[in-house]
Amino acid sequence: FYTQEGQNQYRVVGGSRYHLSEGIRFVGDTSFTSRQAGVPTCIFYPSGACTGGTVTLKGGKHYSYVIVNPVAARVRVSDTP
Repeated sequence: FYTQEGQNQYRVVGGSRYHLSEGIRFVGDTSFTSRQAGVPTCIFYPSGACTGGTVTLKGGKHYSYVIVNPVAARVRVSDTP
């Protein structure tokens, strides 16, 4: 999947587009190292691994971080990066 700063949506490569809840936005750059058409992307593999990285979300004055572990493809949300 990939995101674009300032947008309220993300997209699955070759698939659907999903919208975030009202008032929530992606901010800053992701730490995704893979790219699809020049856009930072998190890629999940059939083996269960992924490229991993972090996405920053902002709602009002609160920041949340969606962290994807590259080895286990575990996704967690945290108040700290």
